[in-house]
Amino acid sequence: MGQVRAEFAAAHEELAVGTEVLGVAAVLRTVRMSWERRIETAMGECGSLAGQLRAVAKDLGETDEVIAASLARVAGGGGR
Repeated sequence: MGQVRAEFAAAHEELAVGTEVLGVAAVLRTVRMSWERRIETAMGECGSLAGQLRAVAKDLGETDEVIAASLARVAGGGGR
């Protein structure tokens, strides 16, 4: 998100050059601020979910290992 925000800022700066005369500079600033707030909100949501997503990934990885071991036992005759 940080990279997106930087690219977004650079793009808006380029647009602002020469638009003062057209009277759209204020509109562009309003749009930029709106998107900046959205990016900040998304970054906050991602940050708050990071720990939970890592826990889910760990659980899924452990489940995959258990399933793979079970399938290996079945494929190998189950040790009987």
